[in-house]
Order: sequence, then C-alpha cells, then structure tokens
Amino acid sequence: MGKTVPCASEISYSSTPSSGYWTLLRNRSFTAYLTNQILINLGDGIFGLLVTFSALKLDASATQLGLIVSCIALPRGLMGLYGGVIADQYDRRKIMQLCDLVRTLGIALVGVLSWCSLLTLVNLTLLASLVTLTSAFSKPAGKAIMPGFVASSDLYLANGMTQSVLWPSFFIGAFLAGLMDNIALFPAYGYLLCAGVFAVAGLVLFMIRRMTSELSNHSVSGPILADILSGIAELAQQRPLLVRVLCFLAYSLVWRGMTQVGLPLYTVETLNLPANFYSTLIIATGLGEFISSLVIARLAVTRSLRWSFLGDGLLVLVILGLCFNKGEGEFATYISLIAAALIGVSASIVHIPLTAAIQTDISTTNSGKVFSIWNTLGTLGGSLGAIIISSLVGLTGMTTALLILSLLAALSVLVCYCLAYPGEKKPAGVSQIPIATNMTAV
Repeated sequence: MGKTVPCASEISYSSTPSSGYWTLLRNRSFTAYLTNQILINLGDGIFGLLVTFSALKLDASATQLGLIVSCIALPRGLMGLYGGVIADQYDRRKIMQLCDLVRTLGIALVGVLSWCSLLTLVNLTLLASLVTLTSAFSKPAGKAIMPGFVASSDLYLANGMTQSVLWPSFFIGAFLAGLMDNIALFPAYGYLLCAGVFAVAGLVLFMIRRMTSELSNHSVSGPILADILSGIAELAQQRPLLVRVLCFLAYSLVWRGMTQVGLPLYTVETLNLPANFYSTLIIATGLGEFISSLVIARLAVTRSLRWSFLGDGLLVLVILGLCFNKGEGEFATYISLIAAALIGVSASIVHIPLTAAIQTDISTTNSGKVFSIWNTLGTLGGSLGAIIISSLVGLTGMTTALLILSLLAALSVLVCYCLAYPGEKKPAGVSQIPIATNMTAV
C-alpha cells in the first residue's frame, strides 16, 4: 500500500469544539447550507413516494416497480466517481445550485405530464432517473464545501447537526406525500409543490459566502481517470481512512439492507404486525440518528476515526438482538423500536467521524473525489444489501437470516479494523485522545 502518513483525524482532535450549536447557527453561510440540506431531503422524501404512487396508479406490477427503482438508482451509482471530479474542478456552490435547478425542472415536467394525462411508466422512469442522477454531483460538492465556511474546530459540530436533519427531513417529506395521497390531492399538485421545494433550496445557497481560498483550488485539470486516480492516491496515503471508506461498502450493505428490506419483513413475519408498522420503526430510526448526531458531535471522545468502527459493532449487536426477539406482544414491539433507534445511532457513529476525517485529512482539490468514492460504495452496498437480505430470508427464514447477517457483519468489522490499525505503535509525541466532554452551549 506504500508509505502512509498519520491521519489528522487521529492526532489533532484533542480539544472540544470551540463553539456551540447556537453559535454555529449564527454563521449565515452554514445556516443557508443547513437549510438547503433540509429542503432537498424533504423534497427527496416527497418525490420518492410520489413516484411510487404514480407507478402503482399506472398499473405497474411488483416486478416492474422493482425495475423502475433499480433504473432510477443505477445512473447515480455509475456517475458517482465522475461527480467527485466535477466537485473538485468547479465552484461547488454553483454545482449544488445547478443540481437543484435540474431537480426543479425535471419534477415540474413530471407534474405537467401528470396534469395532461401523458405520464407513462417510461417517461416517469426517465425523468426520475434524471432527478436522482443529480445526487452524484450535489452530494460530494455539498460535503466538500463545508470547510470553506466552517472552522476546522467546529467541523464535528457542523457535521453532527447536518447528519441529524437528513433522515427526519426525508421522513417528513414521505409523510407529506402520503398525506397528499390520502386526501386524494391531484398528483400534479404534489409534483409542482415538490419542484417548488427544490427551487427554494437552490435560492437559499446564494446566502453562502464563497471563500476565496476555497475557490482558488478549483481548476479544470487533466483526464477524468487521472483525476480519480489522484484522489485515490492521496486517500491511499491515509491507511485508516482508506480502509474505513472501502469498508463502508459492507456497512452500507447491512445498514441499508436492514432499513429497506430487513425491517419491513421483520415487521410482518416476526412481529406479526401490519406492514404499516414499518413506518413507525423508520421514524424510530430517524429519531435515534437525530438525537445521537447532536450528542456525538459534542463528545471529545468520539473525535477519532477509530470511534466510527463502534458503529459497525453496534449494528451487529442490534441485529443479534432482533434475532432473539421472537415473541409477540408489547414487549417484543418495544424491543424492536429500541433496536430501530439504535440502528439510527450506529449511522451517526460511523458518518460523523468519517465525514470530518475526509474534510480534514484530504486536500481541497481531492476531497470531492473521496466523498464520491464513499457515496458510490454506499449506493452499491445498499443495492446489494436489499438483494442479499431478501434472498437470505427467502432461503432460510427471518431468524436464521439475521443470525447469518450478524455473523458476517461481525467478521467484516473485525477484519476492517485490523486492516486499518494493524498493531502499529503510536507515533511519538501523540497525546492520548481525551475522554472529557463538553455539553455546554448546546
């Protein structure tokens, strides 16, 4: 792997954040960024459910619906690495705004086609694919732009607050879409409302003050492959960070597989509850991630990339707990709700240290590429997870499938941690990571 260098995320986070959440919110650029993230996740939640409703109303079969979902996700995965190259070559704020504009126009066009009764499964799939494709560009740009207006000492706070609003915003959007369907609102109105959300999200970004130092690093460079290899080469110099990013494939496989397939099947087959109880479990997952993100970002002990592996371990314990939670009744229901919340907590433990490590350990010229590698592996892992878990359940039953999944996940995190930290001695002069916490000014 070549010579590696000490990660800043392992040796320099010895102090607690220099400010609190309210102080951070007084940063106009960060508040605009956070508002944008809330709105686009709200819009994603609305749009995703509206597409599903429209496909079903167009008499899509279960197989067709699965193909539509796959076709929508595929372009985002294929273009993920290219999105990181673009994020490192051009103005990241403009990239985010352009993506919001494309979303606005694409969703508005779906609404117009619906209004005119011209919407078909084919044009719905094509337009939805175009809308979701923008995430391949906006996500790496959005994560890489933050150090331009947030001090390095406050990156954990900023990432924690941002992480805390993602899933809740998405779930609120899905709830609003369900509400619109329940009151029989004309579908075109829902799409036009969703387009408006993305339009406002793009406009809010004009409030971000562009940093001269950050913009000076953006320049059109050589071939795309050479740019991608440049990002990989810099990532390879940080062994723990490289392993953590690559091993996110396994984590995403388990996490997204459980949230998208495992929990719905568990609701029906093990708890013997109506399928709509799954929405309650997902809300518990969102609340767990929301609360834990705000807390974890304030804990000094979490300010090391090593901490992120505890998230994988927690996920293993949760799956084992669900495996042995076979009963019915209120007690089993409460256990499943706690487990769902802990699944959300595990995401915070993994995402916050990893995001901050990339922002601090990777140069501005390559951070977008590394974020795109992370996002691409996450998308691929989620797709594989849905297939693997559903296949395991079909072949072995829910309990055995969860047991196999937990054992494989435990083996994966053990191997990944050993690869990231292969027993090397700590560099001289590196102080221990403090365990003191600072929960004031929250």
